[in-house]
Amino acid sequence: MLKFVETKKKHIKELKNIYNYYIEHSTSTFHKEKCNKKQMKRLVFFDDILYGTFTIFLDEKIIGYCMMSPFNFRDAYKATAFVAVYLKEEFIGKGYGEKSLQFLEMRALGLPIRSLIALICLENVGSVKLFEKCDYKKVGVIEKAGVKFNRLLDVVYYQKVIRPNFL
Repeated sequence: MLKFVETKKKHIKELKNIYNYYIEHSTSTFHKEKCNKKQMKRLVFFDDILYGTFTIFLDEKIIGYCMMSPFNFRDAYKATAFVAVYLKEEFIGKGYGEKSLQFLEMRALGLPIRSLIALICLENVGSVKLFEKCDYKKVGVIEKAGVKFNRLLDVVYYQKVIRPNFL
């Protein structure tokens, strides 16, 4: 059974290992150096109750995490949040990413959140397909925005407006 649990300090080591896999082997993140536990804590814990990270369990086993984080720290952007999903490699393509986004969207509907944003490296085809499948719309591309593995990489913004008239 799939469940989402608010991330606790005891989950950090395993989440760090998941994230470090992406750092070393993909352009899913533009971090270049592996994270330690202290750095990972800064990535997943937020001072604002609007945002949060959730450890994903499948039958009591951690398979990944999903998060909603600040889009921008200016007050005018408070109703917009970034979303991200990181799964262990063997759980990719099995519907868990879609269920994770649905979980984040339902959580956001209970908060004063209007819009969800994903920032994806354009070559990350799996993530692009996931967000498009979940009705996120491509709203912009920034060419040559980052460097990883000695390559210039484009990023694309995807957005889903979950409460169109919310001010």
